[in-house]
Amino acid sequence: MAAEDPASPVDKAEDPTSEGEGGAAFKRVPRTPAEAIRFAAQSAEEKEATAALLAHRQPRDKDQATRLLMMSGIRANKFCQALDEQSVNDLWDGMEHFVFEAGETIIKQGERGHHFFVCQEGDLTVDVGGTAAKNLEPGSAFGGISLLYNCPRTATVTAKSKARLWGVDGEVFRRILKEHSQKNAAENRKFLDALQIFSGLDSSQKDRIGELALYSEAHEAGSRVFIEGEDASAIFFVKSGDMTEWKGSTVGADGKVSGGTEIAKYSNGDVFGVKSVLQAGKRETTVVAQSKCELLVIGVKQLKEVLGEDFLSVLERSFVLSVLKHVPMISQAGLSVAQRLKIVQTMIMSNVESEQVVGADVCLGVVIEGQISGKENGEPKTLQRGDWWQDEALGSAIHDANRVAGSLKMSELAAGSSGARLATLRAEDLASALRELGLSPVAMAPDEVIGHMTKILMAKKVPIFRGISEEQINQLATSLVLKRFRRGACVFKQGEVGDMFYIVSSGEVKVLIDDKQVRLLGAGTCFGERALLFNERRSATVEVASNEAEFWTLGRHAFLNEVITEDMRAELIHRITLQDDNVTMRLLRHVKLIGAGAFGSVRLVEHRQKGVRYALKRVRKQKDSNGSGELVVPDEVLQECDLLASMDHPFVLRLVKSFETANSLYILTELITGGQLFEQTNERMGVLGVKQAQFYVGSLVCILEAVHGSGIVYRDLKPENVMLDERGYLKLVDFGLAKRLDPELGKTYTAVGTMLYMAPELIRGKGYGFEVDVWSLGVMFFEMVCGRVPFGPDAEDEHELLGSILEDELVFPGRFNDTQGKKLISGMLEKQPEKRIGCGVNGWEDVKAQGQP
Repeated sequence: MAAEDPASPVDKAEDPTSEGEGGAAFKRVPRTPAEAIRFAAQSAEEKEATAALLAHRQPRDKDQATRLLMMSGIRANKFCQALDEQSVNDLWDGMEHFVFEAGETIIKQGERGHHFFVCQEGDLTVDVGGTAAKNLEPGSAFGGISLLYNCPRTATVTAKSKARLWGVDGEVFRRILKEHSQKNAAENRKFLDALQIFSGLDSSQKDRIGELALYSEAHEAGSRVFIEGEDASAIFFVKSGDMTEWKGSTVGADGKVSGGTEIAKYSNGDVFGVKSVLQAGKRETTVVAQSKCELLVIGVKQLKEVLGEDFLSVLERSFVLSVLKHVPMISQAGLSVAQRLKIVQTMIMSNVESEQVVGADVCLGVVIEGQISGKENGEPKTLQRGDWWQDEALGSAIHDANRVAGSLKMSELAAGSSGARLATLRAEDLASALRELGLSPVAMAPDEVIGHMTKILMAKKVPIFRGISEEQINQLATSLVLKRFRRGACVFKQGEVGDMFYIVSSGEVKVLIDDKQVRLLGAGTCFGERALLFNERRSATVEVASNEAEFWTLGRHAFLNEVITEDMRAELIHRITLQDDNVTMRLLRHVKLIGAGAFGSVRLVEHRQKGVRYALKRVRKQKDSNGSGELVVPDEVLQECDLLASMDHPFVLRLVKSFETANSLYILTELITGGQLFEQTNERMGVLGVKQAQFYVGSLVCILEAVHGSGIVYRDLKPENVMLDERGYLKLVDFGLAKRLDPELGKTYTAVGTMLYMAPELIRGKGYGFEVDVWSLGVMFFEMVCGRVPFGPDAEDEHELLGSILEDELVFPGRFNDTQGKKLISGMLEKQPEKRIGCGVNGWEDVKAQGQP
């Protein structure tokens, strides 16, 4: 949607390149728009090609020599290198024998792939675009890219001489790779979940440790796992077999262990070796395998790579952080991870000796190890690891007469007979931390800061309030009043006089017009402004859709006279105009065609009565895959509409409405007139300077933070999917490959995206989460300031490109000497996702901190 004169938010003339990081320092390497890999239904022609391929199958016995050659070829393939023995065997078991005569084509560039092959005999030639690229010899494997990414074949492979190959069906290939990844993840999680020291880590953190720090060991009966006096370098989990732990034993010259006192026995599912790791000392015992054993091992060295040298403190803080999720002050306030971490860092970690009394000035405490005892409402109470308590003042600050907080308000606290380790927080320290976070006025008393903080945090989540000053936010927080409703309750009805503005604090509400649901709103969204701004009656009915919902409310006078600025009023009016759910196809007038492709077309349309302009995208329906012949809207298009409808962010394309006809789906969105970021940087602006790159990357960080906060992984971040509005601000469009992640799993396995911007873990076929978007942003950042993509800019085919992403080191152009920029880009383009900046416990806060001058 190109405009005649796209706006740029930063003038190049104000951005000198004295440090050589932009402008005239480089020339941009032109490239054509990068196409995303998308799944397409198999056409009649493709079915015919598949049938022709299967006609080359010939029965043949699987002898041992062939098996060894095939398994060697499988293991050498980049997509199969991480597979275990069983998975490689499964692939071999699923293979069938194919024979091709000299000159016959095995796979053809541009066609859909359905088999993964390994050559047994003969010579094969590979050509890309009609040009010979390389030869394949016996033992060579090929065909994995098309299968994993559901994309057309990237090259043609032809038999130069009579050739024998073994091939496995693509569905089997994908299933085995996926099962291997899921199997490892499940085993790793079982191990990590069994370790108390990791109980404070969330699912994604455990998965990252599992991917980097875990490995397997096999022991024959009689072999030692470790002996007394060794450095404690690992923790062990028994997958199979039996182990015995000895104290005071000796090791003879033959390596055998003798003597000593038996301390413990371990078998399937047991964990050992933890204590000495926690104490960072030497092994005090010896562990010997009693039978053939298989162990999962987590190495301390690798653990330090994930969590840092001070990993024990990190684990301790993470545990306290996980406990605070259950404290109403934290859970009801909506604090971000970084804000919760700030409170944890303010807490005092200390050891309390046996029977020692806990200080009376503590307003919040968590038991890390041991026990403490006291009285709750006069009755004896013992708190153990993971329990927490708070004082009376803190409890009263976070609930009202309508709700009783489930808090432990303890008195006469003292440590148990073995002592305890505690994390404690004083009221004045909490107030100080919240002031540093900008969540409390300086003059406010400690017992008042919690309620005020909650209101500020909720107000900051609402898009229309993001641009107002801290003083205005504090004024707004003072005026907000909390209201609660249960499922089915009517917040207000269509036609009523409006006197209140609502911010959804928790839960979901459905918006109905003439008893038909048009929108579902969740936490952080707002409603009710139209009636206040235009002095109208309510244009819709709002009902609670979740079991319970909480709203912060603001009366008409405070909303119009104390909070709303002219800029906010303009943004609200624009938002309301776009939310005109009464618009119909008959009210839209075609102005001009502004885009077309295989999906359909995009037209600029205008409201006949109001003159508002929109973009109208037409998507053709496809025949149902079940063979009924019925025309249906593709599932990915329906999913895109649902995801767009759930987003409420000024930098994300706003969905207005969709219309369905017998043959097409029409999607009405706001009109964006500044063109693609790809067009601006690739064709007009060239390599960006520091200020320009900061503006665009910073905006994308804000966008991805909101998208991820909604549980959505975008999966196709690239300049072609980012547009500019009339003022030069960014808009993220095209959610066709985006997906809402399962909050329990936090991962998905589908290989989709655009190859230039694909993260290594996605290419390897492993499960992945939000971290793939961080990598894509790193590629965009590099491209903006260096004029080319960081990996495979000169790659001649997809194999070479993927190999570059997986294996090549990141190298910056010689003239790019922005040290801070290099550090941030390098952090984003870390090949191991568990080490990638923005993927740790602080999330995007680490990226923001690194990006500050």
